[in-house]
Amino acid sequence: MKYVTIEQILDLPRCRDYPPDRVRELFGGRKRVALTTISGSKLPSFDRLWVLTALMNPKDQRLFACECASRVLKVRKDIPDYLVNCVKVARLHARGRASDKALKECRDDARNRTNFGSHAECVCYYTAYAPVRESVYCSSVNYMHILGDNPDWHMKRCLEILEKS
Repeated sequence: MKYVTIEQILDLPRCRDYPPDRVRELFGGRKRVALTTISGSKLPSFDRLWVLTALMNPKDQRLFACECASRVLKVRKDIPDYLVNCVKVARLHARGRASDKALKECRDDARNRTNFGSHAECVCYYTAYAPVRESVYCSSVNYMHILGDNPDWHMKRCLEILEKS
């Protein structure tokens, strides 16, 4: 079981809803908590997801965003090819098989061609977004909107990724 310290949480990019005093209060005087404690807490699902994805390394963040998008693509068959390409290039980029330039080109093409009219389109676009920290959160949050805010798969998958790293 993996643990996270209060210092690690405080080192993450700040959220205005969680100033240092509130983070310390949530830790309840403990110096560290298990990742499973965070994923199963009563905090809003988007906040739990924010913490868990922020703790991932950039490669895992990008691959998790791609995984969210792939799940959407299995359900939604109306996604334009240029957005499907974003997911493909983002996955290759995370694995070191596509350049920064290729990622930027597919992202720019998608930004110029889509109207972001659905959460499904956003999931696919954000796989190629930079910085990757925002990419993973935006992809996964839009995915949760598609599923009606059911965070179970997200929390389980985040824990699996973090336990391996």
